[in-house]
Amino acid sequence: MTVIVVPVANRPECAHALDVAFNLSARVGGQVVGYHLHPDAQVSKKNRRHTQSSEEAFGLFEEMAGKAGIPIKNKITTAPGPAAHWREMVGSPDKVMPIIGPLSNIFVVSRPKGSGKGRHGKLAREFMLEALRSSSRPTLILPQRKLGSLGKRVLIAWDQSTTSVQALIGALPILKQADEVVIHSAGADYRAAPKANHAKAFLAMHNVKARITKSKGLKIEREIEQAYDDHNADLLVMGAYSRSRFLERLLGGTSEHFIIQANIPVLAMHLPA
Repeated sequence: MTVIVVPVANRPECAHALDVAFNLSARVGGQVVGYHLHPDAQVSKKNRRHTQSSEEAFGLFEEMAGKAGIPIKNKITTAPGPAAHWREMVGSPDKVMPIIGPLSNIFVVSRPKGSGKGRHGKLAREFMLEALRSSSRPTLILPQRKLGSLGKRVLIAWDQSTTSVQALIGALPILKQADEVVIHSAGADYRAAPKANHAKAFLAMHNVKARITKSKGLKIEREIEQAYDDHNADLLVMGAYSRSRFLERLLGGTSEHFIIQANIPVLAMHLPA
């Protein structure tokens, strides 16, 4: 059973994330857990807006679950088939994500519009980055546009890193349902770490047929984008690594380009140092 976690507020980007999460749940037999976060408890008691905010957030969750035909359960169930659960917690994303993240399988969030400025943009950016930084689980980062498909044709950006290995393992429920899986190495597999053919063999053991493509690794972002386009992919799976500290200074290079800037769905994995 795959546990899919979605941070929820009454926002269009959350509606989009829920739509994708419920569709994914129906495909892999997963359970969607919607989390609405309240600010500090004392502030919440004094401000009725937070009560209204949680009611509106649950209303959106209920609406999207209903559209997907997925029942909301009060108790955890091991029965086959998709299900939905609602949770509310007090705290900011950096405090809550380390609690709820490690015991989930996949986070689903939307990439903020533009630079992510403004109150809602900053909050969406914070959720996205904290899901990556603190959950230790794969995070599905969605563009804010309607997707024709997701996870039917998957490109795995392989760089021999531990995070790319963990991203591949975390993506297994999706990869098992895919029509085509391509492992792309931008540059040579020169390190004493799993190579692309090892990843292919591992997937074969899980009944996932994949093929390998390679490029020179001179302009990695451009080469991965070209491979994504060439294979008409609808999902990129990759590791997200830190060169020093997280985000602004954390991601850098290839990771930052695809997680922050690219307008494609990315399933990324970051392991805290």
